[in-house]
Amino acid sequence: MRVINANAYEFDAVESEQDLTLAFAACREFADANSFLRACPDASSHDISNLDPIPYSSFARSIVRNNILKFHGQDIPADAELFVINDSWDDLEFIAVFQLGYFWYHWFTTA
Repeated sequence: MRVINANAYEFDAVESEQDLTLAFAACREFADANSFLRACPDASSHDISNLDPIPYSSFARSIVRNNILKFHGQDIPADAELFVINDSWDDLEFIAVFQLGYFWYHWFTTA
């Protein structure tokens, strides 16, 4: 499992007070998605069984994709299933589950 953390100084406008944490791992590293979430730092939820998956391709917002490309270096697969844990103007958190692994995204701002 790898974790990447980007604070406000790594975004274009420091005053935006943004924070982004990404975590990713191969499926073989964890028994299931909930096990992966338990290992993610400060994950809001450790159980996605009550969430309905949506295709990443239908969710993909340009800012999310840009953040993933900027800090992770490659986008997650378009056919990944997304489980959105939180989606508000100042806090976005989801886990993506795909054939080869898991990807956790947590962005928030205190501005």
